[in-house]
Amino acid sequence: VFLGRRLAGLQVFLASALEIKNLKSNPAFLSFLCLDKLPLANRVICDTLEVAVQELREQLRKRENLELELDFQKNMNDEKDQEIQNLSKENQLLRQQKDSLGNLLSSGRKSNSSKNLTDLRQERPKSMIGTLDEFTAKFNLKSGESPLASSSPSRSSHGDTEPGARRRIFSQGEETEG
Repeated sequence: VFLGRRLAGLQVFLASALEIKNLKSNPAFLSFLCLDKLPLANRVICDTLEVAVQELREQLRKRENLELELDFQKNMNDEKDQEIQNLSKENQLLRQQKDSLGNLLSSGRKSNSSKNLTDLRQERPKSMIGTLDEFTAKFNLKSGESPLASSSPSRSSHGDTEPGARRRIFSQGEETEG
């Protein structure tokens, strides 16, 4: 890019300089531009200069490509560095969480050291109902008032005289009427 602009500017300058009659006839100027030599020698010099310009342009393209590649690699390195920093921060936070959980777990073990594993296995969860009697007691039902008993007609034990009358299950807050 730089050499191309320089070459174009030089060509414009020489074209302008060659339009001036006094410069065009000046022997020093003609010698500087190699215009005073034989036409064959001029052509060889021009060919040599053209080859040099082509080589310089090719080197310039290679340099520009290398600069682009260098910029790309710098950007990739910056992204990788940022990713490394983020992973390092995440790693540090995870280690802090691990230490906190380890401390919490060890303090929980100390408070529960009186219980052993077999005691924990033998205890049945309190919300689990194993028998019909436990179900009846948990929901404050009278015997014979299980959901199965209330969904099918049965003999009345509470003075219901209508055949097929269903019993109503009362919750703790409800009171019986009449």
